[in-house]
Amino acid sequence: MKWLVVAFLGCQLLVVLFIALPYAIGFAASAHYAATGFPMWLMYLLWISYIAGFYGMLRAWWVPYLLLEDPVRAARTKSDLRTHTHSFQRETELGLIRLTYVFM
Repeated sequence: MKWLVVAFLGCQLLVVLFIALPYAIGFAASAHYAATGFPMWLMYLLWISYIAGFYGMLRAWWVPYLLLEDPVRAARTKSDLRTHTHSFQRETELGLIRLTYVFM
C-alpha cells in the first residue's frame, strides 16, 4: 500500500512539473533577455501563456457563473461545499455557506 501512495505522489509531482515547465522556461528566459530585448520565440511563448491563462479564467469563472447556467457544475460545487468544508454557522437564506476561514 505504501508503494501505491509513493507512486501516486510521484505521478502528481510529474504532472505539476510538466505543467509548470513552459512557465518556468518563460520566466528564466525573460529574466535572461530583460536587458537585451526578447527574441520572437519568447514573445510567442509569453503570448500563448497569457492567452491560455485568460481562457482558463473565462472557462472556470466567468462563463459558467455569469453567462451560461450549468446546473451540473452548480450541483457539484454545492455538494462539495456541504461535505468537504468546515462551517460553524448554518446556511443563509440565499443558500450560501459561511466558511470558517472567512472569519479567521
